[in-house]
Amino acid sequence: MNLATFLLAAYGTRVHRTSFGDGLSIRIDDQSQGDVHLGFCQIHLSAQRSDDTSVLLELSPAPHDAEVEEMVNRHGGHITHGSIGATIQLPLGPRDARRVRDLARAIRRVTRRGQRYPDPNWKWICPRTADSLERFAELLARARRQPANQSANAEPGPACSGRSSHEPKRG
Repeated sequence: MNLATFLLAAYGTRVHRTSFGDGLSIRIDDQSQGDVHLGFCQIHLSAQRSDDTSVLLELSPAPHDAEVEEMVNRHGGHITHGSIGATIQLPLGPRDARRVRDLARAIRRVTRRGQRYPDPNWKWICPRTADSLERFAELLARARRQPANQSANAEPGPACSGRSSHEPKRG
């Protein structure tokens, strides 16, 4: 099974078909209706076709510092700065779980003790962004181990269910 098909099965409820042909965009962050801050980092995966073996990871507006920028550039991605903040784009294949974990770790360190950062909301945005990336990295590692002829029985967790892991369960 190719990567895009595996991710479609895992994140099925959060998929949006794009306007260009068979393209798709999958939302993987844990934003809920209660998260109304404009600086919340939205995380998407996109592919030109649903049978692609690679995807583009995009974070916007992305919390970042020099370490994040260096890590993204080292792994073949790029950061663009716009009016609403930075956008990170990083191409990924099924063997890139470690790359995603590196990005999660670097984003988590943006707000570590003693650091200064431009938006005080990054104090809660960075850990949530990193958590979403770590869940995706686990899924990406599982996709790599998935036999080509087996269906995706991914257990994606709260990022895929549409419920935030920080949101209380309602009974």
